[in-house]
Amino acid sequence: MKLRTYRAFQAMILAGLGFFLLNRYWAGQLIVYIHQRYVWLVLPAALVLLAIAYTLFNQRPPIRSDEDSFLAVTQAPPGSNWRLLMMLIPLVLGVMIPIAPLGAEAAGSRQVNRTLSFSSDPYLTEKVLALDPGTRSIMEWLWAFDAAVDKRELNDQPVSLEGFVLIREDLPEDQFLVARFVISCCVADATAVGIAVQPPDQESNPTDGWVRITGQMQVITQETKETLLIQATVIQSIEMPEQPYLYQ
Repeated sequence: MKLRTYRAFQAMILAGLGFFLLNRYWAGQLIVYIHQRYVWLVLPAALVLLAIAYTLFNQRPPIRSDEDSFLAVTQAPPGSNWRLLMMLIPLVLGVMIPIAPLGAEAAGSRQVNRTLSFSSDPYLTEKVLALDPGTRSIMEWLWAFDAAVDKRELNDQPVSLEGFVLIREDLPEDQFLVARFVISCCVADATAVGIAVQPPDQESNPTDGWVRITGQMQVITQETKETLLIQATVIQSIEMPEQPYLYQ
C-alpha cells in the first residue's frame, strides 16, 4: 500500500471515531458505557481525534514533485494493513452493536452481591445511615446494612426503590431479587447488586422488566447470615430509567 493511501485511511478512521464519539455525546448515550463523571472527557477526546485526522490527511506525500513529475512510489511501513484493521474494529463494533445497558440478562450469568462494603470513615457511615430510608437506592440500602452496628435498626423502615427483576434459584419460589448494576469507571467493572423481595400476599412474582418496589425493609437470617428482605406492599412495572446504573 502506498504511504499516501495509508495516511488517507488513517485519517478517515480517526475522523470516524471522532464523529462517532461526538454523536454519542450529543445523544446522551455515553452513560451506557462509562461513569457519568467521565462523560465530559469524551468531548475533548473526540476533538483531538478529529485534529489528528486532519493533520494526517494533510501530511500525505504529494503525488507530484516541484518539477511536475511523478514521485517515486513511497510504500507504507510493513504491517500497515493490520494497523488499519485494528483501528477500524472499535469503530465497526461501536456502530454495529445496539446500544443497550446491562440488565437482567447480563446479571443472570454473574454473581449478584447482596452485601456491599462501605467506608470505615465514621462521618460517611453516619451520613449514609442518616439518609431518608424512602429515598435510598439498592446500593445505599446495602451500604446502610453494612454500616449499621445493630442491623435490626433497619427493620420496618420504608422502602421505595427501582431495579430490574431477577429470578434466582437460590431464593424461595415466592421471592425474587430487585437488582441494579453499580459502576465505578465503566461497564467493564460493573457489579450487580440486589435485595430479595417478598411480594404481597396472593400476588405472583413479576417475571422480568423494571419495577418500582414500595414496602418495608426487614432484616432476616438466612443460612446463619443476616440479610435484607423487602416486604413489598406495591410492585409497579416501570420503564427503564434514563440512568440505568448506580454510581460509586
